[in-house]
Amino acid sequence: MSPFKAVFHREIRKIVKNRQIWITLTIVPIALCCLFLYIFRDESPKDLPISFIDNDNSKISREFARMLDSAPAVNIVSRPENELQAKSEITNGKTYAVVVIPSNFESDIKKGMQPVVSFKYNNQYLLTGGVIYKDVMATYKTLEAQLSAKKLAAAGMPSEKIKAVILPVSIDEHVKSNPYLNYAYFLVIAGFAHILQLLVAFTAIWALGVEFRDGTSDKWLETAGNSIFVAVYAKLLPYFIMYTIIGIFMFVVYELAYNAPINGNLPFLAFSMLLFILSYQSMGIVFVALTTNLRLALSCGSFYTALGFTFAGVTYPVFAMPMLGQIYAQFLPIKHWLKIGIGQTLLGTPIHDQIYLCYILVAFCILPLVLFPRLKRCAQNENCWGLL
Repeated sequence: MSPFKAVFHREIRKIVKNRQIWITLTIVPIALCCLFLYIFRDESPKDLPISFIDNDNSKISREFARMLDSAPAVNIVSRPENELQAKSEITNGKTYAVVVIPSNFESDIKKGMQPVVSFKYNNQYLLTGGVIYKDVMATYKTLEAQLSAKKLAAAGMPSEKIKAVILPVSIDEHVKSNPYLNYAYFLVIAGFAHILQLLVAFTAIWALGVEFRDGTSDKWLETAGNSIFVAVYAKLLPYFIMYTIIGIFMFVVYELAYNAPINGNLPFLAFSMLLFILSYQSMGIVFVALTTNLRLALSCGSFYTALGFTFAGVTYPVFAMPMLGQIYAQFLPIKHWLKIGIGQTLLGTPIHDQIYLCYILVAFCILPLVLFPRLKRCAQNENCWGLL
């Protein structure tokens, strides 16, 4: 048997005997995948709780309340007696916002005055606050247009001219990147990538680090014919195959669950995913080679991967981050792969515009080669064995 096959079979036996690592390779990613699908089962946030204070209780104010309650993103769940009570509900997390209708609301409108509708919302959660703000303002603008149209119609203005007065400029809107207005289409991809990067890096660190912890690194290297290249990549190959299958499974489920678009090149997307998996395995090799300590390497891997979602630029743009954050983001494979993932699914980006991202992922893949001499020396050095 060749050294490569010997190390490969040796690792397969270790995986089969280790219940924890087998669960990590199968049940954990599938369970997390299902969790993400459940969380984002709706295309966008709906029925977010708000409160409504009607100090006028007029026909127009009640109509405004009905229109607001029918908006898809908000749901009037409370009608507090005063603003202090409404503020308490926001503070306690019962509601996200409050709309306050002033006294004499309808009479002031009929007199041609401009009553002030108070809208207070919790913008600590940017997505939630933005969605509520959008629906409340859209509802208010709709009510305002209806009232203006009635007033102009009563004055004898033709309907065609009323539309031109109320809406003098029309906007031809084209949403390029996500015209479906579906949060799941890009958040689920980012979530799946985050799951993969965590599990791939951790299992790579564990697979290599446990040899040093158990003092078996010399036997591992001997099985590989004293080749550190064969020892590392034959050992990580079972995990690479398993996570490739998991990655394909995630994309199939993503497509079936959401009927998600793939507007780009599917083979290119699949190839980039293989580079993505290999990139995080390579970073696992780097951490083990630098520390030769399983616990310390796992700690480094945890810090490195935990910040991946934050600095990937999904919920906050990288170019708006401080310079240090922008630099750090460049050292995360997930940041570069997500550009490919979103580009090939939602945007339909041409391959020649994203091929450079694959080159970056390849750079991550070859990075461990620089540390192979050190890793080999440590594998043969008894002082590096048995460290917790």
